[in-house]
Amino acid sequence: MMVFMVVSLAGFRGDISRKPPLEIFADMDRQPKLRPLEPNDFFKNGMSSQALVAGT
Repeated sequence: MMVFMVVSLAGFRGDISRKPPLEIFADMDRQPKLRPLEPNDFFKNGMSSQALVAGT
């Protein structure tokens, strides 16, 4: 059994795959974000970059 596991793991090492890698915990790798100079309909002024709030 141990020989089978070693041979199977060694045989796939360095193989190129067309499938994307498996992500168990993607965390914040892929999330929606705002580009600073692009327009955005979410805010009233239509800008992605917002001024800092005074006193914070």
